[in-house]
Amino acid sequence: MVHSDPRILFLHGGPGFSAELERRRYGASLPVHWWDQPHIAAGTANPFATLVSAAIGELRRLSDRCGAPVAVLVSSLGTYLAWELLRQAPDRIASVIVSGGTFDARTPFVRWGRRLARSRGDPAMEKASGLAESSDPDAFWALIDRITAVPGFYDRYWGPDSQEQRAAMRALAAEGPMFDLATFQAVMPTLLSAGRLHALADPERPIRVLVGRHDPLAEETDPEIWRALLPFASIDLVDCGHFPHLELPVAAWMPA
Repeated sequence: MVHSDPRILFLHGGPGFSAELERRRYGASLPVHWWDQPHIAAGTANPFATLVSAAIGELRRLSDRCGAPVAVLVSSLGTYLAWELLRQAPDRIASVIVSGGTFDARTPFVRWGRRLARSRGDPAMEKASGLAESSDPDAFWALIDRITAVPGFYDRYWGPDSQEQRAAMRALAAEGPMFDLATFQAVMPTLLSAGRLHALADPERPIRVLVGRHDPLAEETDPEIWRALLPFASIDLVDCGHFPHLELPVAAWMPA
């Protein structure tokens, strides 16, 4: 079901993931357009630019329907898309909330690998994580292969109080692949080469960042990095995992 009056555009992570968990949790109860980004075929020229173009088109359609700028809710690596929307179509954006966002494409996976290595006593995973810190693309993909080979690796996304959400992701995983591998492989090289997100200096629209205290892709020092990138924004360390918008009460994250 679709809310009759959506006024918030959702940019999921991935690349190649979807908004299926959000649709299952909230249905049409929230004024959010739970948009699935298009899949990108192998060999597509400028794959990230293709995603950006699709996101701008979706933003404009929703803004035109509302007759006003709309809020943007961002998850994980969707932050890279949001930064492009802020650069290319700022007049269409009323506010931004970054829910478990990432400011760098490589670092979160290195952190995840190291946490898995410690919890599993896995020196090979530890070594692969260290190698993936370099700019060597083969080392990055070798780490991804190791992480995704861990049974139930996606359980690590969640905070200790998010048992229902963890079960929902397990159920989705049991139905088939949760993300499109071809899209992930096509888009990630652009994000990796882009490095850390650039700092923004735009106080014209409210921006809020929620960092999960139990997020395996984050560290408790990340709020300071976000403050350097967004000196005018509201930055909050919250008690959840990687998906604050799925784990916290709606009132804790819903854009005004």
